[in-house]
Amino acid sequence: MKLPYSLGSYTLKEEIGHGGMGKVYRGQHNVLERPVAVKMLNPFLVSDPELKARFYSEAKLQASLSHYGLVSLYDFLENDGNLFLVMELVEGRPLSQVIGKEVGPMPAERAVEIFTQILDAFSYAHDHSIVHRDAKPANIMITKDDKVKVTDFGIARIVGEVGLTQTGQKVGTPHYMSPEQVLGKDIDLQSDIYSLGITFYEMIAGRLPMDSDTEFNIMEFHLKQKPTDPREYYPHIPEELVEAVFKSLEKKPSDRFQSCLEFRNAIRPVGQVSDSAAETYKAMAESAYADGIVSSEERRMLDQLRSNLGLRKDKARKIENDFISNQSDVIFCIYCGKSIKSTFEFCTDCGQKIHKG
Repeated sequence: MKLPYSLGSYTLKEEIGHGGMGKVYRGQHNVLERPVAVKMLNPFLVSDPELKARFYSEAKLQASLSHYGLVSLYDFLENDGNLFLVMELVEGRPLSQVIGKEVGPMPAERAVEIFTQILDAFSYAHDHSIVHRDAKPANIMITKDDKVKVTDFGIARIVGEVGLTQTGQKVGTPHYMSPEQVLGKDIDLQSDIYSLGITFYEMIAGRLPMDSDTEFNIMEFHLKQKPTDPREYYPHIPEELVEAVFKSLEKKPSDRFQSCLEFRNAIRPVGQVSDSAAETYKAMAESAYADGIVSSEERRMLDQLRSNLGLRKDKARKIENDFISNQSDVIFCIYCGKSIKSTFEFCTDCGQKIHKG
């Protein structure tokens, strides 16, 4: 398809992604000038008239959903024998590009903040009797301020039922399939909860729970193997999160959380998660203050860690001040009033040289 491409009231300008469902383009409404994302469905998926009718039906259902955590569907068009989904354009990255690549394993507080939004979005869809079937980090967009947008609800269900692409490969990623999906059984929201459990494991451990990339071994893991404790890969994970992720990955659907709300409540003891983040920051701050001077590079690293942990500036500063005040020979900077150790030559807050005596 040659770009720019005219599609009714829209103009498609550039390809921004592709996958088993088709290609995604950045576009714009010609009158409103609203930027949109346009997904052209794989021709194989819509070659059958009955299947095409089901896509229309699912598109109507998806368009009826309205939730801050779901990508909105604006329009569903047919042109030159192809079907196009016109959707909200999300400026961000898939969660799959964030996990393990920006910060390694996500600190608990940030992971919980993002994942509770994911669970809220799935809970809303489940309440409307819609199961995703292909829940995975690649289908979850994260904006620059860590807001969540889940894509492909409804449409993924049909693709999952079709089962194979034109090349004979399964649609979706085996790493995130539930045991019942592997066995080809009928699935419900419990399957989404399992797939979300794999996603959450990957967020807090920085890696998937299975060691192999061969499809047989991955399926074997889903059916028979217990996941390794994620603290073997990242030791700073609170016990509550480990217990929750293990429960979500139970082989029998009846042993898992019975709803996304139940899953959410299990990981939401905010005080305990915040304590974990504070302890992580405190340990790094103590290391930075060890020689009495916090270098510009150490300050940059502390600021980056604070941002990754989701700590407010005032809370991070209090952690530093509390550490300093617990040391002996504390003095105060005459320029900014910050408490610092008497052995420091420069103020760690304003950078001024300390006058002693």
